Amino acid sequence: MFAKGLSFFVFVTFLFILTSKAQELRLEEVVSNHTNSIGKSDKRKELKNIVLLGMSEFRSKMPERKSVGKVAIVSDASNLLVISSFLAESYPYEKIGIFDSKINIPFVNAGVRSPLGDFLWEHPGILKSGLFSGSMSLQWSFSEDYSKRGKLSLAGTKKVDGKKAHVIEFYPQGGSESLKIRLFLMLKLFNISVPNTARNIRVNKRLSGNSVR
Repeated sequence: MFAKGLSFFVFVTFLFILTSKAQELRLEEVVSNHTNSIGKSDKRKELKNIVLLGMSEFRSKMPERKSVGKVAIVSDASNLLVISSFLAESYPYEKIGIFDSKINIPFVNAGVRSPLGDFLWEHPGILKSGLFSGSMSLQWSFSEDYSKRGKLSLAGTKKVDGKKAHVIEFYPQGGSESLKIRLFLMLKLFNISVPNTARNIRVNKRLSGNSVR
């Protein structure tokens, strides 16, 4: 179970071309600029599935430890599977999936899920809304009509790593409003023409002093 005061933060950082001032944008414009930074609408619609391979990292503060491994993220319009491996006896792997709206998060040890898996099991709206894994999957909340995924509101701007970012508060459909999720869409103004693609994507989850990337 979770310790009281558990916080869940998702930081999604994107750099994309913007011609108007950040503070003048409406929510619809922020989302539109964000999705266009990933790719043009017609190109995104052509995607049938996405497979991403990379490195995974687990950090724990109590007790202090760190482990690295590999991660695979596989998705299509109806399914998502995230598999991570770690060189840790108590946390050898992580498997998180949602298949046709059915969530599958197996135990990592006998009868026990990881802190991340347990948190997502307790808050299924994070997976069902397409928030988990961000734009690295075709389940991403902003890929389609985001108004059906949950309640969103623009909450001004904030500096992240010294750079201005739009703050969007997100409440998944059917979820508890006591769970506050904030998305940070970072913007960078370019004076020269550059490819209009996602430049930097970072998704962090912090759970009771533990961090999984």
